Amino acid sequence: MAANSIILFFIFCGLFFLGQLQRIEIGQFPPFYLHDILIFSWHIFILLSQWKKIVSLVKNIELKKYKLEIFLLGWIMFGWIIAFITGDLGVKFLFYTSRFVTYGLLFYFIYKFKIIKNDHLRWGYLLTGFYLLLFGFIQYVFLPDMRFLSILGWDDHYYRLIGTQFDPNFMGIIFVLLFFNFNNLKLKNKNYFKHLLLFLLLIGISLTFSRATYLSFLVGTLLSVKFNLKGYLYAVLLIVLIILAPKPGGEGVDLTRTASINARVESSKTTIQALQPYQYLTGQGLFNKNSDSYVREDYTRADHALLEDNFVLLIFNATGIVGLGLVAIILTKHLISLFKDDQVNAISIILVLTHSLFNNTVFQPFVFIFLAWSLISKVDR
Repeated sequence: MAANSIILFFIFCGLFFLGQLQRIEIGQFPPFYLHDILIFSWHIFILLSQWKKIVSLVKNIELKKYKLEIFLLGWIMFGWIIAFITGDLGVKFLFYTSRFVTYGLLFYFIYKFKIIKNDHLRWGYLLTGFYLLLFGFIQYVFLPDMRFLSILGWDDHYYRLIGTQFDPNFMGIIFVLLFFNFNNLKLKNKNYFKHLLLFLLLIGISLTFSRATYLSFLVGTLLSVKFNLKGYLYAVLLIVLIILAPKPGGEGVDLTRTASINARVESSKTTIQALQPYQYLTGQGLFNKNSDSYVREDYTRADHALLEDNFVLLIFNATGIVGLGLVAIILTKHLISLFKDDQVNAISIILVLTHSLFNNTVFQPFVFIFLAWSLISKVDR
């Protein structure tokens, strides 16, 4: 079992590095990735080899500890039922719900059953992250003009590091997660090497020109008491790198740009105005086609933005004010508890949540996976 798991894990690392290059679109079927197929297959392998442990795990769950979480799940299901009754429930919610459930369960099983050794998890995480950084530099130096991707539905980026994600925002938050986790890795007598890699990460972050990424980095610096003066020096260095970064023209590298802000505001207004009165309470259903903008009749070209750009709005639109309140309470409860026991993991979650106020970060497949990978890798140990 161990040998098979290692093989699957290293294939997974390679697929993750490929990012959007392994994206598959077939007709009206929701886009998926080769790693989705791998994760599904890996689940079958785990179920066949670990079914006794899984049954025991389920039997030993103390449901009384998770009353709010159970109520939230029930409320989400209630939203789907209402959407079904009103004829507004699409089938794509099954695909996206299954995707993120399988993502989460895979990393939980890997952590709980020690399917992959911690050293392999840690170094797989770090090496994959730094290979992404290396490829990002190669893209930025040799192919800085990526505007041709707009033909395929991606944003037209010019002189921004987008890597294999084809998006500087998501590439940026991955680098920020890697930065804070790698900074807590203890390397014997190799601090110079560690600081060099951290400096390269700062360069990568600066070249994304992603304001949400910069804000997440600042929040992480303020929350990390381990950084002290060194952490603030990194923040100052990032500001200097942003100032020195090439700005050949175009709105993408203009940090005072307002077009993207206006577009998000208009999208939020449209989303809220589309709600029926009762949906302010129940929402339209999580990952339902209406709540998550799968259909954009006013859009004239291919578009890969499937979810709202704001996590708060996404949850409100999908589950209503009740669901939003429950999510807020649950997140606050777990983050306070986690911050006491594992500050690095708590900060990693807060980084993504901060970033998700301006982008669909939480449910972006690669960010979701990288965050889960961060949480179980224990890079700070």
